[in-house]
Amino acid sequence: MRLREEVRSFSQLRNEFADVETFYLCHGGSPLLGRASAINGVESGRRSRASSVVAERRRSRSKGRRSVTYGDADARDYSLVEVLKEEPLRLIIRGLKRTFYPPLHHPPADNSPPDKRLQLDYGYRGTDSRRNLWVLPTGELLYYVAAVAVLYDRDEDSQRHYVAHSEDIQCMALHPSREMVASGQRAGRNRKTQAHIRIWSTETLQTLYVFGMGEFELGVSAIAFSQLNGGSYVLAVDGGRERILSVWQWQWGHLLGKVAVKFVADLGNVVEFNALRIFDMA
Repeated sequence: MRLREEVRSFSQLRNEFADVETFYLCHGGSPLLGRASAINGVESGRRSRASSVVAERRRSRSKGRRSVTYGDADARDYSLVEVLKEEPLRLIIRGLKRTFYPPLHHPPADNSPPDKRLQLDYGYRGTDSRRNLWVLPTGELLYYVAAVAVLYDRDEDSQRHYVAHSEDIQCMALHPSREMVASGQRAGRNRKTQAHIRIWSTETLQTLYVFGMGEFELGVSAIAFSQLNGGSYVLAVDGGRERILSVWQWQWGHLLGKVAVKFVADLGNVVEFNALRIFDMA
């Protein structure tokens, strides 16, 4: 029998008190441990002899058995060890110590799919924009809504999305090769959402080039590719008060020139290179 010995950790409970059958919890004092059959009327001499026998038995048992770690699958008691290893979580919140105890019984995990289904909806920005719908060589319809460029497959009734813009798309243009798209966005409220132009692939939806950061006041209101030089230039119009028209060599992000222009509001924001004349900045 072992009296007035305190259990201080789970490892001590497992290793030093493996032969103890009964434990007592004492409020405000040290725990009282002992065998149920040797509690009442046990003399101090018998207690000492019992403790010696238990200690000798423990030493002989530890010499004869192999060392077992928690990593051994054949020695784990899942009903006990899994609970014992979950220690309480102690935190200090606003200067106060808080202790959170793990649950003894975890609810079973439900990995079944939800009983909900997605419904394909359509959005299209057509009230304040022009030249905003194209048919790609794949048969997909290309258009934009909010900050998303949509590629809609009418045969499969499915969509692909280009979502790299950080603000609403205001204009878009298709490259003469019909394999790339230039899209311009409006300006946001911080540096991460500045107005700029993105060149991206219609096949992979990967961004190829980004340029114009910090060059547009309110946003890119109109955009177009050049036609007679393989689409090497991009024409863009700033949505600010001065309506700055700029020309870019988009492969390098170089600004070739810019000029203030005026647009008629009723005609919308549409620009185009002269299809009968090669644009020469020299």
